[in-house]
Amino acid sequence: MNPTLKEQLKKYLEVHKQRKWWHKLLSILATITVFCTTYALIMPAVTMERTAYCNETEHTHTDECYTTNTVLADGSGESQEDQGEESERILVCDLTEHQHTESCFSNVNADVETQDEWEAAIKGIAFSDDRAENLIRVAQSQLGYRESQDNYTVNELGEKKGYTRYGAWYGNSYGDWSGMYMSFCLNYAGISDVPLESDCGYWVTLLSQEEYQIFREKESYAPVRGDLIFMDMDGNGRADHAGVVENVSDGDGQVQVITGDLSDCVQEVGYSLDDPRIAGYGQLVKTSEEPETAETEQSGEEVLAPDEETAETETETEETAVPEDAAGEVTPEETAESPAKKSDATELSCEGPDYTVSVSFTKEAGLPEQTELTVREIERGTE
Repeated sequence: MNPTLKEQLKKYLEVHKQRKWWHKLLSILATITVFCTTYALIMPAVTMERTAYCNETEHTHTDECYTTNTVLADGSGESQEDQGEESERILVCDLTEHQHTESCFSNVNADVETQDEWEAAIKGIAFSDDRAENLIRVAQSQLGYRESQDNYTVNELGEKKGYTRYGAWYGNSYGDWSGMYMSFCLNYAGISDVPLESDCGYWVTLLSQEEYQIFREKESYAPVRGDLIFMDMDGNGRADHAGVVENVSDGDGQVQVITGDLSDCVQEVGYSLDDPRIAGYGQLVKTSEEPETAETEQSGEEVLAPDEETAETETETEETAVPEDAAGEVTPEETAESPAKKSDATELSCEGPDYTVSVSFTKEAGLPEQTELTVREIERGTE
């Protein structure tokens, strides 16, 4: 055979072999492409097959659900050539018309917790005497909790509201739960002198009242670790979100917050201290620069602690006791100064469960005739 022809044949066979290999590869790639395309097309239909929990069968009446009954126009039932006929459709289907809505797919038994279950994480917390620290530790123990995606209600606006342990604890399982989350944390941190509330806007109003006076405007207050923080997320001028200040960074003017019901879960988030969404703070602990003032000092009344009441009573008793001279006789001047001996002295008393507080005064005291004595007990160790 001609050497040149032999080389050409060999080259042809090599090229043919390469082409055959490429044809196989293209066939495999084409098969994969067809499979992926088909899967992508049928996947939405597969995911739409959801389980309904409404105990209703989805059904729409069709012609097969009715039967036709023909009667004479006059209702006599007698056939006459000049009488017309009317057809009456009668429903014979036993099923009720029903179209599934979003509410039908809510599983009311999903993600429900008992008190023992939601308290499991809290029982491992090492509490201290620092109430702000205790609040933060409880808040941190809840990080990552997410409201149920399977157990929910649909409100009149069509919004899905998932079940939460905080709502279940508060008594509103499907409510907006930012405020209920913080109330939950305050409760389990043992902080009983701050009122608990679910509505953040009303909570701000409550904490601003004379009884509490712990709400602070952000323009005039520097937050500290453990403070409550209130946010106006929708910008309507009313607080709608609550959290706890975890840290404050003076260097970059940031405040780190733990909050609930943010993207449906409990999470940490940072805000600039001048963020317009910050409505203010709830001052949980007074600083050393702020001396504590009794509530009644603001109203002009003086309230003493139990020990101080006793001390003052003893002091008054010593001052009003009638001193005697060396011979044991009462001097006329000292007798005149004794309120107990004056005929115009007024005595007021207030009885408690196991004590009686009495006060005597004369006209010289200048007190109105309607003066009343009111006593309020203050437990030892309270602020």
